Amino acid sequence: MTIVQNLIVLGLILNIAGVPLAIAEPSPYETITLSYVTAYSSHPSLTDNDPFIAASGKKVYDGMIAANFLPFGTVVMLPELFPEKKFIVEDRMNRRYNNVLIADIWMETYELAKKFGVKRNVKMVILNPLQKVSLTSQNQPAQKTPEISES
Repeated sequence: MTIVQNLIVLGLILNIAGVPLAIAEPSPYETITLSYVTAYSSHPSLTDNDPFIAASGKKVYDGMIAANFLPFGTVVMLPELFPEKKFIVEDRMNRRYNNVLIADIWMETYELAKKFGVKRNVKMVILNPLQKVSLTSQNQPAQKTPEISES
């Protein structure tokens, strides 16, 4: 018998014995680990000359995230930080963060963004199954992850 056949038989035996079974379905979503997750606000020192308009052209809102490696409109989750919240990629970070796995969450105030700080090695679940992570643009090699200060 193959391993799969053995598992099926074992599952049937346990089910007959009244043992509840929890069989995990494979996830259709891509999960990646981000080097860093930071936060920003519409504070003039953190943005360009139009602090309330994101790179996508949309007005900033709670649930907006900047990620240079995903297309606009990509829906993601950060379950370790916000278990039930979905974010939509609508903004971009400075180009020095191209080709690295870093995301930046928009927050309503500078104080909230500063309090959030820098989170390292955070899992991101990409909920749009057709969106693939792209670290290279125009066949450029991936760059070393820049250090982000916590101050």
